[in-house]
Amino acid sequence: MYAILRTGAFFCACLYLLFSALAFCYGSIDYRTAAVAVGGMVFLAMLFISIAKRGLSFCALMFLPFCFFIVSLFNYEWSGYRSVFTVFVFISALGVSWFAVEFKKTVILFELPFIIFLIVTLWLVLAENYGAAEFNTILVGSSRNVYSGILLALASGYIFSREYTGKTISVTLLFLVFLVSFPLYSRNGMFVSFLLFFCVLYRRSPLTAGGGALAAFAALIFGWDFFYEFIQARTNLSAGIESDRYYIAQDYFAHLDLVSFFSGIDLTTVPMVESFGGNPHSAFLRLHSFFGFSVFLLLVVASLSFCALVLERKFLLVVVFLLYVFRAAFDIFYLFNLMDYLLFPLFFYWFFRRFFPDLRRVKVYRFSRAQADPPIEAKV
Repeated sequence: MYAILRTGAFFCACLYLLFSALAFCYGSIDYRTAAVAVGGMVFLAMLFISIAKRGLSFCALMFLPFCFFIVSLFNYEWSGYRSVFTVFVFISALGVSWFAVEFKKTVILFELPFIIFLIVTLWLVLAENYGAAEFNTILVGSSRNVYSGILLALASGYIFSREYTGKTISVTLLFLVFLVSFPLYSRNGMFVSFLLFFCVLYRRSPLTAGGGALAAFAALIFGWDFFYEFIQARTNLSAGIESDRYYIAQDYFAHLDLVSFFSGIDLTTVPMVESFGGNPHSAFLRLHSFFGFSVFLLLVVASLSFCALVLERKFLLVVVFLLYVFRAAFDIFYLFNLMDYLLFPLFFYWFFRRFFPDLRRVKVYRFSRAQADPPIEAKV
């Protein structure tokens, strides 16, 4: 029975990737629903396997989606059932992520999709001469920002997988991700991809990273005119760093009262959000509108995960975690969407850390008035 569940979960996880790709390519709710359905099967399989191996203790993982589901029922009408559907998107992505990490399938489910997607992107840029206008139309119903979001999620998942399996992270691949962010014309994409590349480079060679940073700074100073013209012509940075997101958030909180704080807020009653087609331009605002106070439980879990990563000195993963949160704060592509399975091992690291083979140990010290006892090794 155990082997059947594991094989079935792997098959459904592969189908999840296929249906997710089709959902983004064709903008089809049918493919998205199919992806959520097979991902949900993976989650159920993992629950059964967990109960068989460890007893009922792991069922505590269901507490968070249960809270989401209860509060989502208050918001299903104005959201067109999206609040309820998002709960199942979360469960399906969590199931695929859980399977990939516990059974060490991240090479197939995390790294391989990243390599394929990056190759396709390079081919579109170099062979087909794709730019911002073309990338804006390649995904039906989605913009180049979504394409950039998929690429960054895959790159982050690749970094996690290499760290998890103890393998070397390719600096070249991350540098290519940074380069293709220019024709994608995404300001957030350029910023996040550069930091990912720089941190991986620093991890491999601090001296090279430092020298490269100094050389880039010098080139920027002495060749400012050239770089300024390049930025104006080839990137979206000419639009500036300010946006309407601040005013959207300001209007959102202005319409918040005690009841909507706990139950979520109807986005159709927020004029600034309505003026942008109902898009709050922040995953956290959207989640609160769907799930109300339950979002704060999610933030508690994320905070515990962040602290665990820091205490275990997994600093590269800390950077990836923070960039994920940063991108989610200014876009609704993350938290919760189909590609979140790539980053859930970090966001829910408090749960996934038990599957790491090289869980670091930290020293805990006990002191008495007379003298200090020897350090005690304890897992965090």
